[in-house]
Amino acid sequence: MRCKQRLRLAGIVALSAAAGTLAAGTVGLGMDADNSFPVGMTEVGTTEVRADPSLRFAPQIRLDLRAAAGMIESIAAAADSEGNLYVAWCAADEVPGIWCARLSRGERSFSAPVAVSDEARDPALVIDDEGRLILAYVSNDSLIEAVVSEDGGNHFSEPLQIEGARSSKKEHPALAASEGQVYVAWRDLVDGEATVMVARGSLPNGLFQRPVGLGWNADEYGSLVASPQGPVHLVWETNGRIRHTSSRDGGRTFIATLLPSEGTDAGQPDIALSPDGSLLVCWNRDGTIFLSRRSPNSASFSAPVRVSDEAPSLAAGPGPAQLAADEEDRVFVAWTSLWGTDRDITIDCSLDGGLSFGTDQRPGERSQNLADQVLPALAVGPDGMVYVAWIDCSRAEGQCTYPTASCHEICLTYAALGDTTPPGAPADLRVYQKTDHSIALRWIAPG
Repeated sequence: MRCKQRLRLAGIVALSAAAGTLAAGTVGLGMDADNSFPVGMTEVGTTEVRADPSLRFAPQIRLDLRAAAGMIESIAAAADSEGNLYVAWCAADEVPGIWCARLSRGERSFSAPVAVSDEARDPALVIDDEGRLILAYVSNDSLIEAVVSEDGGNHFSEPLQIEGARSSKKEHPALAASEGQVYVAWRDLVDGEATVMVARGSLPNGLFQRPVGLGWNADEYGSLVASPQGPVHLVWETNGRIRHTSSRDGGRTFIATLLPSEGTDAGQPDIALSPDGSLLVCWNRDGTIFLSRRSPNSASFSAPVRVSDEAPSLAAGPGPAQLAADEEDRVFVAWTSLWGTDRDITIDCSLDGGLSFGTDQRPGERSQNLADQVLPALAVGPDGMVYVAWIDCSRAEGQCTYPTASCHEICLTYAALGDTTPPGAPADLRVYQKTDHSIALRWIAPG
């Protein structure tokens, strides 16, 4: 038996006072998008709420490396369970090298950078279930290697050799870790032909099995994620289509599918896992960012959802969009956009697991001597804090565009959506954003 319960909410409900404004819209409390009531739900009335999710970013934190590292080519970021953020980057002087620094929770300045490898490029970063910081890269000898830190990035192990064949060019490594297993994927080029390679290893012994070649052409970036006690997932672009493959036997064999990316001009994908194990994949198609979702019990991905606004920005790269989801199934996407003649970092977020998105935001502070903000790195902390780091390129003489020797600063900002539950609401109230950009409030009525 269902019994009706009414909750009186007057005026505008402040859904996220800590996070900024949400645009106005009308909502049916407890109602689905088709105006039906789910099992266990009951109507409690309607109210006006503010509906466009918005992030209010903290002032930027800058890591100026012009005196120590020269030009910055690429970066990676990850947050641990304590809310500490780690940033790794490739600094290209005469010989590229990998560095890492930590931003401790609550601090406003980075730790002193630690030299990880003095002859390497293309860093990838992940933190495993035990809190170990794992950093993979491509050595100048074209080897895939990884190092491990067990003390918060202060010291790193000797390099673990993952792929030792020097006969091919390797680039864009991707990392995932789960249940003591570490997975590394990369793009392997031999005689102009590119394919995806995946290797699996275990910690703390650091032994990696022989890499598996997936056998499909890989035109661009790939991304990797491992679900706890579940399959390993990989996405990449081939011939203008986004391809997804998964392994249920620890990376020994893979099964491939194509995403509904609509056309043959899609590229630069990224992948993430939601709290319920659903897969999230985003990509760039002709300057527009799209996202698709697949639930754990589904064999197919959803129709693509547009993430980026129609105007005035255009997703232009370099590098792929970055994707992350927090423990509340809020989804964040960051990318490099072309706003007029300048490249700026752009971010958007979703309150409903990626079914709809708000308005594009630019978290960076633009100054007169700044030409490009490029290559965002995205991480979400355990408290829902979202971190965005990127490379700043200064306009030293005339027009400066990435990559040049003036790309010498890493910038970071962070924000939180905060608690989206209205004051005085039932303890089991849930707030989510519908596809028409209104907010729906749900809870289970006593019965």
